[in-house]
Amino acid sequence: MMGADGVSKPVEVAPGPSVHRQRGQTLVLVALLLVLFLAFLALVLDLGNAYSQRRMMQNAADAGALAGARALARDQSQNAVTAAAENYAKSLNGAQLCGTQVLSTSVVVTVQKTFPTFFGYVIGVPKVTVGAVAEAGFDATEVFTGLMPMAVSDEAMAWARDSKNPIRIWDSDKITVTADAGWVDIADGQRGWVDLDGDGQGGASELAGWIAQGGCDCVVKVNDVLPGAEGVKATLSEFERWKDKVVYIPIYDVYRPIDEDQPNKRGYHIVGFAAFLVTGYDSTGKYKYITGSFVSFTTTAPHWEGPDFGLRVVHLRR
Repeated sequence: MMGADGVSKPVEVAPGPSVHRQRGQTLVLVALLLVLFLAFLALVLDLGNAYSQRRMMQNAADAGALAGARALARDQSQNAVTAAAENYAKSLNGAQLCGTQVLSTSVVVTVQKTFPTFFGYVIGVPKVTVGAVAEAGFDATEVFTGLMPMAVSDEAMAWARDSKNPIRIWDSDKITVTADAGWVDIADGQRGWVDLDGDGQGGASELAGWIAQGGCDCVVKVNDVLPGAEGVKATLSEFERWKDKVVYIPIYDVYRPIDEDQPNKRGYHIVGFAAFLVTGYDSTGKYKYITGSFVSFTTTAPHWEGPDFGLRVVHLRR
């Protein structure tokens, strides 16, 4: 711009309000983004914690259901079943609330826990409640190892379990069992010594060794047909070490041919397994026997929905 004297002068421009306005808008934008960031942080941390707490509650429900089912499988009272479930769910796994439903062969456990959030209060969620449900039950076992070489018929085992009297399992096939008050006798045609590995070798010494070590380490399955064994009366003394302890025995339904091509070679058709509490034995009398009772017991063997003879497998159902 030229002045009156012909000298060029700079043009002065007054600063507008746009620069200060942009600075103010940036502060507002940062504040909004900070709120969104905090909300996102709250979402990530609190959702992660909620997932972790939910997983813990599922573990608590599973543990409670398994503990309750184990007590149920051992024929304990409903109060004992409930107490076992709540102990594992609440005391040992952190559940705050625990509901237990006891069914015929299973236990359903429902748990809950309420916990504070880290940042959720910023968006109006100060606490979160998570819960879980689990059901565990018991079934019979289809495969077992560690069996004693002594089989009992399913019929004899059934009425022996129903009786409140102690049981005598006789060794001799010549004994004539008479009515003896206070005892349930299982004798000829209702029990037998069994060659568990089916090789037909070893005889009395092999069976005595199995009893001494707490059972044969061979695997026996439902529907196996195992040959009988002879000459094992002296092996009864090996039960001394198992007095007041539980041993496991196979249960059979019929004594039948092992092979269609060899009809004269017969064996015990295995239909399940049972737990027997040994309370005593007589290995010196003319006729020898073992005393005890059939009890309900749990094992970790594979399970199946077959005949239940008291040796049971506990597992989660849902």
